[in-house]
Amino acid sequence: FVNMGRSYFSKMNPVDSFPLPKADNVRFYILTNKGKYSIEEEIQRIENDNSDWGQLFYEGNKVITELRLTTEKK
Repeated sequence: FVNMGRSYFSKMNPVDSFPLPKADNVRFYILTNKGKYSIEEEIQRIENDNSDWGQLFYEGNKVITELRLTTEKK
């Protein structure tokens, strides 16, 4: 997931704050040694395969699922 984020980095905007996304949107953040970056996308565009961010979204969900499974085992 982290390695995949590198290919999206150049499409993101620099940010100084971390607001929540608007309703029905998802917001991605990348933290680097050169700064913080973000982009927001509509969930509907991702679900309809009309977004450049879909692959990153689905990979992020895989990470969250694995974290949940690991936490539930304890």
